[in-house]
Amino acid sequence: MGEAVHTSPTIGSNVEEVIWRNIHFIMWDVGGQESLRASWSSYYTHTQFVILTHRWQIQACCALTGEGIEKGLEWIASSIT
Repeated sequence: MGEAVHTSPTIGSNVEEVIWRNIHFIMWDVGGQESLRASWSSYYTHTQFVILTHRWQIQACCALTGEGIEKGLEWIASSIT
């Protein structure tokens, strides 16, 4: 947080690590196109657990100022703890 991050459509995968309140989130954004789905299992090799949720929240945030990101991370942390 506190830095500008360039984003683009996912081709293959993107990974980002965020530490929030001593919880380490390693977030994988894997391409959702049907042609890429067969490769999803390769991302989970040696993984301790995967959180898959259908609960969602629309969280407004600003990529330039970071406003709203902390609230979104707080929602994720409270959903898994």
